[in-house]
Order: sequence, then C-alpha cells, then structure tokens
Amino acid sequence: MAKNITLQEISVKLALTVEEAAMISNIGENKLRDLIHVGKLDHFKLGNRFQIPLKSLERFIEESGKRRDQI
Repeated sequence: MAKNITLQEISVKLALTVEEAAMISNIGENKLRDLIHVGKLDHFKLGNRFQIPLKSLERFIEESGKRRDQI
C-alpha cells in the first residue's frame, strides 16, 4: 500500500515512482508506462518499480511542448 505523500514532499525527490510522476505531471500512470516502454521517457528500475528522474520528466514535458506533438 502506497504511503500518502504530498506534492511538496515529491518536489524534493530526485527520482519519482510512476504514481508520483503522474501526480505532479497530470499525465496518467498508464501513459507514463507506455512512454517508458517505447523509450520516450528516461527511467531506471529499482527492484520491480520504475523510477523516473525528475529532470527527465521535466525535460520530456518541455520538449513535448516545443514539438506540440500529441503524446
């Protein structure tokens, strides 16, 4: 069971779980996992969970806005 975590607590992390990344980016968890699987979002695995570096998520969002692509 996931611990309830606030946006403020997330903002100081260097890497986020898919759930945390979804919370702060307003991108759905399934879409984030899809982006990971097709290689559009940098990540690493810790155990059996994907971890998304915060900088990677920020870069992805910035680049998507510049391209105006549908993700």
